[in-house]
Amino acid sequence: MGFTENNRTHIYAAAAILLISILVYSNSINNGFVWDDRGTIVSNTSITSIKNIPSFFTTDQWKITGNPSSSYYRPLANTFWTLEFQLWGNGPLGYHITSIILHAFLSLILYLLCFNITGSSTSAFFASLIFSVHPVHTENVAWTTGVSSIVCAILITASLLLYMRFSEKRSKVSLTISLICFLFAVFSYEYALMLPFILIAYEFLIVRRKIRIKILMPYLLIVLFYLAARKMVISAGITYDTPLFSRILTSFVIHAKYLQSFFLPFPVKVLYDIQPPPSIFNIQVITSIFVLTAVWILMFLLYNKDKKALFAVLWFFVFLLPVANIIVIVKPQMMSLRYLYIPSMGLSILSGIYLEKISSKLKMVPFIIILVLSVITLNQNKYWQDDITLYRKMVVDSPSSSLARNNLGVAYLEANRLPDALKEFQIAAESNPKNRFALFNLGDTYRALNRTDEAVFYLRKALEIDPKDSRAYNSLGLTYKNMGKPQEAIDSFTLALNANPFNAEAHYNLANLLFKMGKEDDSIIHYERFVELATEKYKGMKIQVIKMLKDRGVNAND
Repeated sequence: MGFTENNRTHIYAAAAILLISILVYSNSINNGFVWDDRGTIVSNTSITSIKNIPSFFTTDQWKITGNPSSSYYRPLANTFWTLEFQLWGNGPLGYHITSIILHAFLSLILYLLCFNITGSSTSAFFASLIFSVHPVHTENVAWTTGVSSIVCAILITASLLLYMRFSEKRSKVSLTISLICFLFAVFSYEYALMLPFILIAYEFLIVRRKIRIKILMPYLLIVLFYLAARKMVISAGITYDTPLFSRILTSFVIHAKYLQSFFLPFPVKVLYDIQPPPSIFNIQVITSIFVLTAVWILMFLLYNKDKKALFAVLWFFVFLLPVANIIVIVKPQMMSLRYLYIPSMGLSILSGIYLEKISSKLKMVPFIIILVLSVITLNQNKYWQDDITLYRKMVVDSPSSSLARNNLGVAYLEANRLPDALKEFQIAAESNPKNRFALFNLGDTYRALNRTDEAVFYLRKALEIDPKDSRAYNSLGLTYKNMGKPQEAIDSFTLALNANPFNAEAHYNLANLLFKMGKEDDSIIHYERFVELATEKYKGMKIQVIKMLKDRGVNAND
């Protein structure tokens, strides 16, 4: 099979890519919100108003959503969710449509990128189709929170394409827009920090000229600007509980598993419970080193024979570096297929290059591969329809995972299956005594069951691990209230708001308690703040508070 390089070919290819990309994820449109969607969208009061966007640049990603502090600084991810919220509110349908359209668009511009690199529309067509239908991307597309990776990938690809145009046409406008895209990319996801290395590889391997430091300097300055901004917001340094040698061995295992997941996606898991290997003589480590050694030998051979293919392989390794668990330990999952989204673009380009060669002799092979991948993806989408379905699959994939057990417990809790929830939380806490989420959930569930002593014990345990957990302080305040200890409850609610001023529940609970204690003026301050922050989740409570305030002559700003 061969395409003639003309505009009609590109139009047909683009139409096919967009159609197939949308079709393969069409059965995920009716999926609900799952997993972190609860924190990023459903209960995230900060995304309800565009007025909050400036605050995203001055705090970490999770703290602004009402969750415990984290080391993630992605202000444009929260900005994007805010813009989505203005369009779709709390209904999942619009978010899923957005993710599918953006993934299809990225598949399309990947076609342009691959064509610019290889000069072959056939390679570009196969590369973009492999990327668009590959089941390792299900998490990024079928899960609404995964859209942040898609947005970052679009910005990275656009920045590189514009840089290529500048490199060819010397267009300063192209360079300027490329830098703007790169600036947005780094503030959306850390992967973008690797783009300067890709620009160097492009200059050296594709254009084949000396590295122009003067041209690359603005990109490096943007990297420094982001790191400085991040340092101002997130002051905590990198800490390690795993020795460097063990992290390197873990990285070998993870790299090999990612390669296997892309080239032999059987089975596709929704959760990988990776633990640092005990020694270099571990069978997984030995196998991984063997696989990676073969890849490195291939890269050496490609340097002399096919620099375009080498560029594609380098793309994979370069963009996987932030999640390789050497420099930074990725928590709570050392490996997740969502981390493969941007690195897999390089493997897709590599696949496109060699599928073109195969198709000249065995024309149907590439299409059979694409069909098989599409069927797997259509099946994989179903696991993301609701929390219980997803978390049960996690437990099947990784039965000893504390994360999976805790997540399943949360799903049971929301379904009002308290005994099942307690069982899963207990398994999660036993599996990992430092899992602050499992400890919090145990405490909060015991609070719901009015087993106050056990509630206090586990909530205190959670706060020992994270003294700034606003939700744990809020639950502790409710527990003390139930125990008839109003002052301890007030202190806990106050600490909850000190940790996170956006915690709508803590404002409501503190207001109720102050009101009952006769401190009406103080309570109104927190009632007004609750009305301002309350999402659809608190609709009934919000209506009651607004009515109560109006009865007292206070007009709450809704």
